Amino acid sequence: GFVISIGLNNLSLKYCARSLNLLIRSTAPVTVAVAAFFIEGKRYSGAKIATIAVLVGGVVLGVGASTDFEIVGFSLCVASVVGQTLQIVLTGYFVGGQEITLQVFDVLLYTAIPSIVILAPLSYALGELKGLEAALVSNGPRSVLLLVAAGCALAFGYNVVSICLIKYTSSVYFAVAGGFKM
Repeated sequence: GFVISIGLNNLSLKYCARSLNLLIRSTAPVTVAVAAFFIEGKRYSGAKIATIAVLVGGVVLGVGASTDFEIVGFSLCVASVVGQTLQIVLTGYFVGGQEITLQVFDVLLYTAIPSIVILAPLSYALGELKGLEAALVSNGPRSVLLLVAAGCALAFGYNVVSICLIKYTSSVYFAVAGGFKM
């Protein structure tokens, strides 16, 4: 789910304006609520269902009125939301005291290694190595290494906080909070 979410979201930005991307990704609370209903057995009040309906209506109006709409970018972004939904709900399921309970660092380990294995070749295929080579030439290896290390530290911290937020609240709460972040 993480690889699908990150990879397809980044790819969708080649075909879709950032504003439309964020509008489509704002449906994550809806998809997470639906998936949490089926996977985690969550139940929702009538008020929450009405709120979800209003959110969906707003997104449909926004996407329908967008002059930046392109089917490839839209499809990639929707697929990215599905990946994000899988990541969030399955994380909530496995850290939420089910029969198989994982700790925060277990989730990081089980997602980081496969993500690297899947995303590294895709990154190479999309020409990201050329950008890295150009940065090494223009900025020097030390600066690039420091920037990469800083990015890794930020990503690690973000993932730890995200998994803890899912563990101590809920997958739907995390999705709603993520919507405010966007």
